[in-house]
Amino acid sequence: MKKNYKALIIGCGKIAFGNSRADLNSHFGAFQKSNKIEIMGAVDIKKDKLKIIKKKFNIKIYDSVNLALEIAKPDIISLCTPDTTHFNLCYKIIHSKYSPKVIFLEKPCFSRYDELKKIRQHAEKNKIEIIVNHTRRFDKNFQSLKLKIKSGFFGKIKRAYFSYYNGWIHNASHQTDILNYLFDDLLIKKKSKKSFFSKKNNFDVILKFKKNLGLVFALSLSEEPYQIFDIDLHFDKYRLLIDNFGKNAYLQKKIQNSIGESFLSKKKSIFTINKVTPMQNAVNLIVKFLDSHDRILINDYNIESIGKSMKSIW
Repeated sequence: MKKNYKALIIGCGKIAFGNSRADLNSHFGAFQKSNKIEIMGAVDIKKDKLKIIKKKFNIKIYDSVNLALEIAKPDIISLCTPDTTHFNLCYKIIHSKYSPKVIFLEKPCFSRYDELKKIRQHAEKNKIEIIVNHTRRFDKNFQSLKLKIKSGFFGKIKRAYFSYYNGWIHNASHQTDILNYLFDDLLIKKKSKKSFFSKKNNFDVILKFKKNLGLVFALSLSEEPYQIFDIDLHFDKYRLLIDNFGKNAYLQKKIQNSIGESFLSKKKSIFTINKVTPMQNAVNLIVKFLDSHDRILINDYNIESIGKSMKSIW
């Protein structure tokens, strides 16, 4: 079967290739599963890593972005390099003679707003779409939660708490983006202090929704003895707890006893097992966009939407 689109992967870390050829949570695995995408190769500056990738995944390798672009002439580029390289690499790719139609960019997108603004302007000028892989936006469970919140099923948000580790920009961007996405509202930093833990760039932060009244409390935790990724949402009718890196969600209903005291019911698991991974959903969306050129399809995932969300972090 003839493939419609060509893809190139830049950066050969875990999110790019996962644990195996069949890892559908990786860029390679999701591209390989698509019947419309041909993987043209992978790029990395570390030659020893490229040798491993070539042997394990049977894929063409490059240690030069320029050479890879010239030979592969990709329609889609997955950019999976370290955060601090995103701006320079995006700029180079956008201005290449062999620039793609879509850059599928790993999060966090950029380190500062001025970087995002410049890349957005140049991408628009060159008719290139940038889609950012904030994974939970592509997760059917979170998409369903968004609709339930919008419908008022849970009631009004009163307050929220989340924990993170490994840097405010690098890691808290996950949780702030989830909240911005779920509530269609922007979080604004009100107060911030350096975390009790000494790790650089970790902060305990109080944020506020721009339109909603609820406050959000962000707590930085050490990765010892284990990593914790939780979001605890307190509505006036329900409590919603999202844990285990967004894999589980538990709902508790507000109930009252005979003397009017309010408490919570037993936890009820509400997430279903995804038959298609969020990464597959992202790749399928990119293909659908390339087939149709309908920009409405990517409104929740493009650099414009993610840029608004990242203002909560910057």
